[in-house]
Amino acid sequence: MDPASGGQSNWLIFGLEFLVVVSLALNVAILVYAWRIRGQVAELRTTVTGMIERAISDLQGFENLSMHFTVKVDDNLPVRSMLPVRDTLQIALKANVPVRQTVTSDVMVNTPLLNAKVPISVVVPLEMQVPIDLKVPIEVNSDIPVRLDIPVTLDVPVEIDLAETELGSFIEQVRSGLAALKALLDDPDLGI
Repeated sequence: MDPASGGQSNWLIFGLEFLVVVSLALNVAILVYAWRIRGQVAELRTTVTGMIERAISDLQGFENLSMHFTVKVDDNLPVRSMLPVRDTLQIALKANVPVRQTVTSDVMVNTPLLNAKVPISVVVPLEMQVPIDLKVPIEVNSDIPVRLDIPVTLDVPVEIDLAETELGSFIEQVRSGLAALKALLDDPDLGI
């Protein structure tokens, strides 16, 4: 080896050794930083898992809620119609009708002696009670107009079970999605 080249090779070896030491130091720093990040991610995983569990529990409680309120109705209900009446009514008529009258009549009287017919004017006073006992059928075929305003005042209690509404199915979907995310975070094969 050449003494002039021996000085350069020391510098070269020193430079390579320096680069190896710097590379090892950087690798150690990267590993320490990665270990810290892994700890923070594990802590974040625990926090997120707890938050997801609380969210699932809250959604389950929300899903079991129901809304209670009272609807007040204070209005008029207009009724405009024709009421058809088609019927046969039996009217019973039972009475004594007094008849007081004088009837004048010309009567032809046969006279046996003369063998002739003689007209005689006769005045007959009528004074009597005529009994009437009838059942008269009366047909009714009519349309009766009906025009009413009916006041309506109500307090209607209303109960809505949220699980049976569209909101309930949406909450179930969100809860299922959160449960799937929690299962993913709890997976030991995830490597965090």
